Amino acid sequence: MKRLLQASLGIGSILAAAVSWYAWRIETRWLHVNHLTFALPGLPPAFDGYRIAHISDLHLSARIIREHLPHVVTTVNREQPDLIVSTGDYVTHHQDSFWELCPALAELRAPDGVWSVLGNHDVAAGADAVMDVLHAAGIHTLRNQHHTLQRGDDTITLAGIDNVLRGKPDLTATLNGVPADHRVILLVHEPDYARIAAVDERVVLQLSGHAHGGQIRFPGLKP
Repeated sequence: MKRLLQASLGIGSILAAAVSWYAWRIETRWLHVNHLTFALPGLPPAFDGYRIAHISDLHLSARIIREHLPHVVTTVNREQPDLIVSTGDYVTHHQDSFWELCPALAELRAPDGVWSVLGNHDVAAGADAVMDVLHAAGIHTLRNQHHTLQRGDDTITLAGIDNVLRGKPDLTATLNGVPADHRVILLVHEPDYARIAAVDERVVLQLSGHAHGGQIRFPGLKP
């Protein structure tokens, strides 16, 4: 029995190490582009077919991601989006090496710009420092703020909530001044904020990250 237990523990340790290696060194190299089409109620006619590129959770302090970032940027730009948004977690623990990535991030291109909110790791590592890098790269950060997107006489609102876990999220402040008939696209790092956002009828779409798209999920178990 003792030998069996020791063998089981040994196999378990090997499997855990293998899964960790896969999640850190293998899966992070895969880049998938998912094309989704949403029918948004009340969307102004000029925005029919409007294309948004959404990226999230780059965790750029990981060496493998730093090497992969130019490929990510090239892939996003190739899609020719009208707008690029990112829903946070640019860093993992520290922002010291984040400045190295500024030139690559600055290559993101879209007619309506690149807009972002902060993730929980960004706030923990130092929100102001991360925002300084994003600003230098031409990326606009929304923290309980909104921005108007315009096509001719038609407009929609892009809004961003401060980080839910480590910031001070305030939907009322974020949408203050947004007309009642405006359609709002909301950026929030944490997806479960949708329970709160759905109460406001102006919000027709929420874009979030945080869950890594199920990057680390054991077969047969719930996410």
